[in-house]
Amino acid sequence: MKRKWIFAAAVVAALGFSQSSRADLRAFTFTSTPVVPAGGIDVQPTTTITYSGNSGSATTPTDIKISFIDLTAPTGPGPILSPFTFDVSITDTGTGGTGVFTLSGLLFGSVDTGSSSISFVYSGGSMQTLGGTENYTVLAKFIDVPTVEAGGVTRQGSITASVSTAMRSVPEPASVALVGLGGLGLLVVARRRKRA
Repeated sequence: MKRKWIFAAAVVAALGFSQSSRADLRAFTFTSTPVVPAGGIDVQPTTTITYSGNSGSATTPTDIKISFIDLTAPTGPGPILSPFTFDVSITDTGTGGTGVFTLSGLLFGSVDTGSSSISFVYSGGSMQTLGGTENYTVLAKFIDVPTVEAGGVTRQGSITASVSTAMRSVPEPASVALVGLGGLGLLVVARRRKRA
């Protein structure tokens, strides 16, 4: 009798282990498009900020540059207040599943003809199941702000997001068979106890 209960417990434990999700390496392509400002061009009092967007391919987990940020040489001192929003379209190469993830932020500070002081706020992201089997998570990560240096030289900045995946937890045929076997074993044990 004791052996039968141990067998039933082993079946249930095996079932629990077989259904756990795992980290997954997935190939994907992406395209990021600036929604705000419209067309990616934001005219400020003494400079213009351009968000170029980006596209490419990679394998998870990884960081991707969703945009480059350029400043025109400032004509004089002026404030920077530039909200932005990007739609990042991800396509899983294996399944063809596609999802759109939204990330937003704000550049703020000031520029002059030979210097700049720019900070940022950046957030957003979500998890979506693409192609029915892959859970993609895209999250805001970091902004390398553009700068103005001595002589009016401008340095490009960029916006980075992290992309990771995990296989969606779906019962495998072996798991379903274990459930059936475990249920059958418990039924047999219960029936024998009833007869005794």
